[in-house]
Amino acid sequence: MENDIDNMLNPNASYNDLEGKAQLSWDIDESMGLETVAKKCNIDTSRYEAIGLSLGFHQESFYLNLMLADRQPLPNGKRKVNSVLTDISYEDFFGLVKELDVNLFERFVNHRELYQYGGEEDIDNVTIVS
Repeated sequence: MENDIDNMLNPNASYNDLEGKAQLSWDIDESMGLETVAKKCNIDTSRYEAIGLSLGFHQESFYLNLMLADRQPLPNGKRKVNSVLTDISYEDFFGLVKELDVNLFERFVNHRELYQYGGEEDIDNVTIVS
């Protein structure tokens, strides 16, 4: 089996039209955030530690995968990590979230040397074409 933890950190949209980063703030004690989600999904948190998540929307459905690390190390000393599709609802998950900030850009923005950030602008100062 390939050890590809870095691949687990990358999103997997079908066409990858936009790329970016995201940050999430829990509306609960941050140290308990992923553990709370795991418990809501009936994960045995004495055996598995939730170390990450992947969420998405496809057409009209919401999905949430938890990245679970087995607390029992493998013979090589490493901890096995699996991605597990949960059955938590959109409402239950976002009931735990205070803030989700997602920034997506066209892929060409990777050439950052071509751009300079000009700050936030009031929409009234931007020309809107109707």
